[in-house]
Amino acid sequence: DNLMNKETKEIQENHGFLGISGADINAQTAETYDMPQGIYISKVAKSLAADKGGLKKGDIITEFDGQPVQSMSQLQELIQYYEVGKTVEVTYYKQSDEGYTKATTEVTLSEYPEAEVQAGSSNNNEQNENSGANGNGGGNSEYYDYFGGLGNIFGF
Repeated sequence: DNLMNKETKEIQENHGFLGISGADINAQTAETYDMPQGIYISKVAKSLAADKGGLKKGDIITEFDGQPVQSMSQLQELIQYYEVGKTVEVTYYKQSDEGYTKATTEVTLSEYPEAEVQAGSSNNNEQNENSGANGNGGGNSEYYDYFGGLGNIFGF
């Protein structure tokens, strides 16, 4: 059923962004650490969709617009169908004293802030330092950076 809905939508050239860095929480990790399976938010870009929607570092996204997501690649696959300015519901778990509690929020997808990043950089070296300085450990393939290089997922 979800596949049918996806096929009727068109990929948006100027698709929206959440503005997060994240890591996939697979079934094994979820069981080991007693946490939900989904996308662990490791960083939230200031003033982009996730930040404005109240998502925080440590939250775990499990659904995007009513569709389950368990990895950044699944989120990338979904978000490409949503244009900038589209408001969607995000289901996530936030940590509390009792463990993780389920919550939902509405986020209005942001534009990729490439122009702002470039405008804030005096040269390419500074921009490259910024893109690699988000603590990804230099090779964890499950970690995605919102201002990363070509092989990374931008702003999801």
